[in-house]
Amino acid sequence: MSEENKIVYLAGDWLYTDQLQLTAAALEEAGYEITRKWWLKEERGRTSGKMHVYFQDIDESEVFVLDLRGVPEDECRKHAGGHIGMGYALAKGKPVLFLGQPASSLYSVCATTTKGLLQALATECGK
Repeated sequence: MSEENKIVYLAGDWLYTDQLQLTAAALEEAGYEITRKWWLKEERGRTSGKMHVYFQDIDESEVFVLDLRGVPEDECRKHAGGHIGMGYALAKGKPVLFLGQPASSLYSVCATTTKGLLQALATECGK
């Protein structure tokens, strides 16, 4: 893994993708690469329900970001794909960053020392 952690797997909720698009744009503007924009219509048919595709993308990433901003708190636990990905990323030793209101203590394991990534996301979060 590079010190820069420039390749990002961006996870979130299928039903609340507007925030993901904003986060992806901010990261790309700051020089980061998103492994796959799975939330885009043209990607959904190729990826929906195919966890091996997500796992491969996580393997290719250098950092995992779970963005649940904009997802109502009572909805955060209903859509487990991002949580499965987060567990997989942690098991693979990837730095994991969580964005949003923690709905459980599960998110306390999320942290990263990726300074540039944090700065790019802080800029996006401040909008």
